[in-house]
Amino acid sequence: MALGARLPELLDEEDTDVPILAHQLGVAWPDDALDFDVILAGDERRPCDAKIPRLLLVGGGEGRVFFACVLERSFARLAQQAELHRALTAANAAQAEPLYACIVAYAVAAVMVARASDANEAHTVESRLSDDCTPRMLDWLGHEWVKRVRGEDTAGAFAARAALALATERPHPDIPSTP
Repeated sequence: MALGARLPELLDEEDTDVPILAHQLGVAWPDDALDFDVILAGDERRPCDAKIPRLLLVGGGEGRVFFACVLERSFARLAQQAELHRALTAANAAQAEPLYACIVAYAVAAVMVARASDANEAHTVESRLSDDCTPRMLDWLGHEWVKRVRGEDTAGAFAARAALALATERPHPDIPSTP
């Protein structure tokens, strides 16, 4: 299983990736580990395919994709403590959840792609972004996320800009947008 072979490397990455992402998203990472329920699945389903936030599927897939899913789900569970989420809610409560999910997925993908061992692994991580982000969101983040990474914006200021820029965006066809 790819995950087992990659576990030591991923645990080392956790020590650097989590603080970077926590800072970028404006989250104080808890001292206690977040718990997940894990199901060993013998197929190639992606770990985030399960629709239950605490459930991860472990199959024959890439270890980095599993780690990206763990990070995304962790930051989703910490959303209420995140400066970025609070600012999105203040700016546009109706779209805060989908925008936060997209920004988290983008931030995690950026870190995971930077650490990818090859182009195929990077592509696998990037391809998951369409699960949480529309092309318009991805285009905007592609131009603007670097400002957050460089510290030109606080998490709150970045969120306010994102909410304004993507105010009429419909992240998913079944979620109505607000005018």
